[in-house]
Amino acid sequence: MILESVRLRFNPEESDPEIKAIFANDTARILWLGIRQGHIVDTNFKSAILSHAKLIEPIRGGIDAEKLFHILSGCVNGSRYKVIGESEMKFAQELLPYIKGEKTITYTIELS
Repeated sequence: MILESVRLRFNPEESDPEIKAIFANDTARILWLGIRQGHIVDTNFKSAILSHAKLIEPIRGGIDAEKLFHILSGCVNGSRYKVIGESEMKFAQELLPYIKGEKTITYTIELS
């Protein structure tokens, strides 16, 4: 289940360059917030999010769950990293309305 409001324990604007780039890009930010809240990620996650956002942006309005799943699971040319498992089509379906702009994921910064 994707939470529509995510609490961050850091300020993205005061973070490393990749996080700054992710939060400056609408598609990348949605991917990061949607995936990071419920998945264990590795050290390539930030690079993967930026790479996947570039693949999704040109087709964002017309993307379907299957295409989103294939991009995020690393099954598309140009998709270098797998950020969700091969059995996570249901998650791609849940994330799709956020990618298409039908739903919104917000975040709050809680530093204390």
